[in-house]
Amino acid sequence: MRKDIGIAFSGGGIKTLCQPALISYLEDHKIRPVALSGTSAGAMIAALMAMGLSSEAIFEEIKGALVEIEQRKILRISGRELLFNKKVKHGFIDGHRMGTLVQEICDRLGFHHLSEVKIPLALTAVDLYTGTLVVFVSHPHLYNNTHRRTEVISDISLAQAITASMSFPMVFGSIEFEDYALIDGGVRMNTPVPMLKDYGAKKTLAITMRGPIDSDIPLNKSLEVISRVYDLLSREAEYRHSSKADYVFNVPVIVDNIFDLQAADKIYNQGLDQIEKEKADLEAFFKRNWWQSMKELL
Repeated sequence: MRKDIGIAFSGGGIKTLCQPALISYLEDHKIRPVALSGTSAGAMIAALMAMGLSSEAIFEEIKGALVEIEQRKILRISGRELLFNKKVKHGFIDGHRMGTLVQEICDRLGFHHLSEVKIPLALTAVDLYTGTLVVFVSHPHLYNNTHRRTEVISDISLAQAITASMSFPMVFGSIEFEDYALIDGGVRMNTPVPMLKDYGAKKTLAITMRGPIDSDIPLNKSLEVISRVYDLLSREAEYRHSSKADYVFNVPVIVDNIFDLQAADKIYNQGLDQIEKEKADLEAFFKRNWWQSMKELL
């Protein structure tokens, strides 16, 4: 199997729980990517893989985090907070609520600084003030930035980088870092394929979760409306970047909204089903040719 692959994990809230299914496929076929990138919830998946966790452990970590989100009421907004919490900028919910949970996960797993991950990693966020794409890079000596309006940062904690990339606009407040007000990287690049090429990956695979828009889904709650608006805005931008990948593995996940915390196992199984459908294409993509095999032996 190839050893020059980069994997880009797109954002998509709860829908990203199909992504560990592909990681399981990589494990079964002994494929170790040379670089990983991720945005928003995909940043969390990419980071856990870069730490060296198995697909099963990643899935359990995310399911455990979903339980904590529910128990701590992280996604709930009270009228009192809306009226009196003046510390939250650019959103309804204090982003540090999610940041605290992410920090606890990283601390428990023993990863503190971004540079400590085992596989070269790039996570994206956006500076709300300037629109600059901010790329958090774990291995800067391997990274060659080729993009305008982009800042590369490597001296940051892993939890901060993940939290900034996950700061869903209008829902979570921006994350302050140095002079930046950081929000979800999906605003500019929901599938960060170009970052893999900047790491030198010869072949790239993007994991996306785009399905048809379900017009029957109710849009009565604020999170449902925000989820739909963000989905509509990000579709075209995601296509532009995911189309740069050599292989796009798309799982057409449909959920009522990307904050639906009850659909974890169902979504994971959709990922497994899609792998079964694309098994022959995936095997062809990951297969080394004769010349690549010879170069690895020399």
